[in-house]
Amino acid sequence: MSDSIGSEPWWQSRINEIKSQGFNTKKIENELGENASQASAILEKYEENLVLSNSLKQEINKLPNRLEIARGELLNKLEFIENANDVNEKLNALIITHLPWISAAKNNRVLWDSAGRGENLNLIIKRLNALDSSMNSYVSEILFLFDNPERFKDLNKKIDEIEIRQSERIAALDSMASLLSEHGFDIHGFNDMSLKDRLGALEELQKLDEKHMQLERRIKRTIGRFDSGTAANYNQQRLLLTKTRSEIEFEALIERVKNTENEFLTRLQNINNQFSKWIQEGFNLNIQIPVLADELLQRESEIENISQNIEEYKQIWNRLEKQFIIWPEEEAVTLIEYGNVFEKNDVENIVVELEKRSALIEDEVRAEITRWGNRGFSLNEIEEINNENPVLAQNKIGEVSAIFEKIIEAKHLLDNLDLSFKDQNKRDYWNKRIIESTPDEKTIDELLKWITIIKKRNSRHRKMLENEWSYLKKNSEINTASLTLLEFETLIKEKENTALRYRNDAVFNLKDRLMIEINLWVDDLKNKGWNVEDLELMKINNPNKLMLLKNDIVKHINNFEKLIQRLENLPWERNESLAKKILDDLKKPNMLLEIKNLIPQYMQILANSPKAENGKDFEFSPWNPQQKSKPLLEINEVADAEIIVDDSINKTTNSSLEINKINDDIQNFVEKEMENFEKIPEETTEQNKENKIEYSPIYKTEKYQPTIEEWKEYTNSLNGILIELGISKDFDLNQTKNLESLSGLRKILAKQVGVNPRDLRVDRLLRLLLRLIPINLPEGLKLSDLSLIINELTRCAKKLNKWTAKRLERRHNSASKKLLNDSKLLGEVLEKIPSPSFAIPLNSDNYDLPSINNLDELKRSVNKLEKYIL
Repeated sequence: MSDSIGSEPWWQSRINEIKSQGFNTKKIENELGENASQASAILEKYEENLVLSNSLKQEINKLPNRLEIARGELLNKLEFIENANDVNEKLNALIITHLPWISAAKNNRVLWDSAGRGENLNLIIKRLNALDSSMNSYVSEILFLFDNPERFKDLNKKIDEIEIRQSERIAALDSMASLLSEHGFDIHGFNDMSLKDRLGALEELQKLDEKHMQLERRIKRTIGRFDSGTAANYNQQRLLLTKTRSEIEFEALIERVKNTENEFLTRLQNINNQFSKWIQEGFNLNIQIPVLADELLQRESEIENISQNIEEYKQIWNRLEKQFIIWPEEEAVTLIEYGNVFEKNDVENIVVELEKRSALIEDEVRAEITRWGNRGFSLNEIEEINNENPVLAQNKIGEVSAIFEKIIEAKHLLDNLDLSFKDQNKRDYWNKRIIESTPDEKTIDELLKWITIIKKRNSRHRKMLENEWSYLKKNSEINTASLTLLEFETLIKEKENTALRYRNDAVFNLKDRLMIEINLWVDDLKNKGWNVEDLELMKINNPNKLMLLKNDIVKHINNFEKLIQRLENLPWERNESLAKKILDDLKKPNMLLEIKNLIPQYMQILANSPKAENGKDFEFSPWNPQQKSKPLLEINEVADAEIIVDDSINKTTNSSLEINKINDDIQNFVEKEMENFEKIPEETTEQNKENKIEYSPIYKTEKYQPTIEEWKEYTNSLNGILIELGISKDFDLNQTKNLESLSGLRKILAKQVGVNPRDLRVDRLLRLLLRLIPINLPEGLKLSDLSLIINELTRCAKKLNKWTAKRLERRHNSASKKLLNDSKLLGEVLEKIPSPSFAIPLNSDNYDLPSINNLDELKRSVNKLEKYIL
């Protein structure tokens, strides 16, 4: 059968009919188009599948609703008729698995129809299809009854039992759902679910309900004890989460509950700690401790008022203690017990009464102080005591009134005493002791004794000056009796120095003295064998440049031997002409720096020079100065103790002083003339800066000879602090007579400075003590001044000894009561096991301390150390 061109195939109409039934015919159309000759066979087979597909559609549509998903998948696959056999197999497998009774009924349909039980079979199938899938296990047990239609009653009975069992399950699940609903949990579409799905949903809700119940109990058990309102608020938030069932929000709620619990517990602990602290301090609060959770809010509302009352009570009690010191025998004060806050007002009334009495006595004492102040006395000490204890001040001023007349006489003698030459500060010292402080008989006797000594000394001094004046004066009409000792001494010095001033005026001017210095230096070099032709030429043409280069030249002359050692190691036999030039230049002092800087070039030249045939006969022998000059500046070793020199520079004809004066003038002149110098290379300038000589003036020193009493007081002070340090047996102070004899003690103390690990304060104490043991004293100071400061250091050492001993005992170490030993031991212990609180420094003390020349600063350093110890 052939088709005309452009007309449709003969099978197209049939395909369209099949397509109208809802099937997808795309595949069959493609197959028919590709195999037109076999269209009849293909279409016949397709028709068979069509019949099967329609039959399958009917069976699939009869599947119960609980197999809705499987039904949809099978219908979608059955859209292509080619899949009919595959769908048939899957449908049979689905029926066997989920609807086994359908297979059993299908297999026995003929028997039931022949027995007239066909309708009964359909009814049975309908009842079984209505069962939940969870009942399939029970249905499988009654499938054998389908084989005998006569037993349809037994089959119905069994189905009744299964339906009852299913109803019981449904009732149990409904009961569980109802209980959860009471707790706030609802399941949407619960009745539309299978029993298995209902059970799964209920199990999940039960787990969530258990978490909510735990949280509810927790809120009630913890937060509810502190604040029922806060607990109700949290429980309301929990109930809202039963609707949303958000795990994140639920966990966040749990975290907020935890934080609130911790906050309440912390507040409870804090308030209990505060009440316990007050009770330990001795306050009676009439509150049961510890505070319970349900009391927290109430006690928190009361604590501010309680705290204010306690602070007021403390202030009143401090005032009471002050008055108790003034009135120790007052019965009203002795009967008061500390801590009864409810007695605050009564205690305050007693304090106010005592303060009025104290103020009255204070005014009386102040009037007495004013009366004596009008007579020249400043009773600062009693005035300070009056501010603290008027009764004691009243007793004190009564005691000292008897000796004030004696003080007035002593003050008159002191004011008329000639202290112009020495001990001028002693007048202020004694005035301060007898006027500004509370004096005693011992102090007045000591002052009168000192006045007698000074008068005798002044008498001897004036006699000596009169003798000198009688030798110097020539027809002088000056009345020396009206002069003070200092004025008399100055007059004699001026007379002695008159001739000296004339000689100094005749000395060369500064420039001439500078040139003399340079000439002497160049002549000295020439005498020692140096070639100074270049220096002499420079001296004539540019003397300023020579002055600047002098220090640098001296430095390289001092390092001449080191330079020779470097040159001698070079192979000079390779270049004899260069070697001879170097040997000539080595005699010129101004060439030494250039030779030193050119050594690397010499090495390169000699390395590239060929070996000479007779080079072995050449010997590089540099010249040696006849006498190597010593360095113009020598670094002196630092003395063990400070050397105190006279601050004033007395004019003298001593040659060393004149040389030093010339050096100072040279230095000043060079600095002023710097702008007139020719600009020299930067390298040379920097070297001059590095090697700049600093000249120090030579001072005249005077050895201080203490009196026996002063030396005894001084050694007693030293012995006191040596005992605290633990080295009193290492040095015998009885064998000493002056400061120079204490050099051995200074060495012993110096060895103890810088010991590590050890309390830095011990190092500071040793360094201050060394400054108080000088070789000699500056003018105006006496050993008694140093003795007072050493006594202050001794108090510091005692406190450090006690402090160190306590720390050692706390660390189960015995103390020797020797500060140097104990502090070293404590330092070793603290280095291994540091203190849990404040850690003291265990390193050496490198702080710049004042010298004995600045006694006031040295006293302040001692006072500062004492504050650090306290």
